[in-house]
Amino acid sequence: MRFAKLPLKLLPDSASSMKGAIRRWVLIGISIRLALMPLFVQSDFFDNYFGAFVLERTGHVIPVAFSYLTLLLLSVWLRILSPIMPNFVYGSALSTGTSVGRLPFEVSDPNLYGFLVLGKAPFLAFDVLCGILFIWILENPAQGLKAFKLWMLSPISIFATYVIGQYDVATVFLILLSIVLFRYKRYLLSSLTLGLAVAIEYFPIAILPFLVYLGMKTVQKPAARIRFALLSVAAGIIPVVLSTLAILEIFPSISGPTLSNFSTPNAAITWTIFTHTVGYSVSFATSFVDVIYVLPITFILVVGYVWLRNESNVNTLIEATSIFLSLFFALGLFLVQWFLWIVPFLIIFLSWRRLPLWLYVIINLAYFVYPWYWGNLITTYLFLPITSQAFQWPTPVQVLDSAGIPGLQFVSTVRSVLSGGLILFVAIIIRDDVKRKLLTLRANE
Repeated sequence: MRFAKLPLKLLPDSASSMKGAIRRWVLIGISIRLALMPLFVQSDFFDNYFGAFVLERTGHVIPVAFSYLTLLLLSVWLRILSPIMPNFVYGSALSTGTSVGRLPFEVSDPNLYGFLVLGKAPFLAFDVLCGILFIWILENPAQGLKAFKLWMLSPISIFATYVIGQYDVATVFLILLSIVLFRYKRYLLSSLTLGLAVAIEYFPIAILPFLVYLGMKTVQKPAARIRFALLSVAAGIIPVVLSTLAILEIFPSISGPTLSNFSTPNAAITWTIFTHTVGYSVSFATSFVDVIYVLPITFILVVGYVWLRNESNVNTLIEATSIFLSLFFALGLFLVQWFLWIVPFLIIFLSWRRLPLWLYVIINLAYFVYPWYWGNLITTYLFLPITSQAFQWPTPVQVLDSAGIPGLQFVSTVRSVLSGGLILFVAIIIRDDVKRKLLTLRANE
């Protein structure tokens, strides 16, 4: 079982006694994922690969809703796949009503199953490595093994990565690796790793201020602090800037961003970032054109929490990130696959026994009702590789409506439960911190 042994070389010495258990759970986790990979499809998976297909076949960049480094990496993977199954792209013609996404595939095309497996295959490596990184993050080997098992069985991780087919697991891997590097005081390398995560998906830029500030506190001299801060910010931003500009310079763009029109509203990456952050946030209007977004308020409050806590360690970084992500998902619209970002932090706190198991279960269950907002797109159509009859299946909301239950109100109610669970998670983190501070004060009296 050479494949299963490969990750074990990355284990810390403290985990040497757990190699057998980790090997078993790697095999269990991979088996579950391989079984699900060819069975489900979601149109965004094909949209992602459509942009990569155009770049790989024509050398042109088209407008996409994700980073250009991700577009390039997917196109490279397609180039690797093309000698294996060249009929992926030209397997069958589009036919109205039976095609999935924008790639030329029919639901009945046998090449579809191979493409689903190989298209999702790169996610497996990042997925297993995420599990390994828990063992590095959690000092207690038993807690690390527990987190590893929870990750291998995480229904949200499996759903977002292998059912929906999104690449967020690669971003999660880089965030966890950044936390490991921070724990071992490799602060600049931690910032650079986080910068690579930003180059794949823009949201980790919100974590950078926490990482930079906590790293600065470890530097004594003011001048050195300023130099460290500048280098850390540069390390966190340069990868996305350089990769984007390089790709737009090398590859001609088709009616999308170029270096000459990069600042126009419809082409700017900043437009995507603002739409997916404050644009999705809970907000309220005062008068005139004044709109107050809740997301920036929560971010400032988390910054204040880090400042008031006044401790520069990896636990502070984990807690600050957990609080911010919890409030982000509790108080705003989000795409279904994004919720994967917070799953590692829920698992860490569950392994620390700071998150009750019942709350972890409620959050997981409530999450799986949230996709019902999207109707067929992220419910019945997922089953198209299994049966084309899924085109005619009613949505969960329609089933509830037909049973006399107001479907959308039910979904909104469960979504509110999800928000409540995440806010309670934040309260638990703050409560534990306050209790620890009080115990420290009493001990010093």
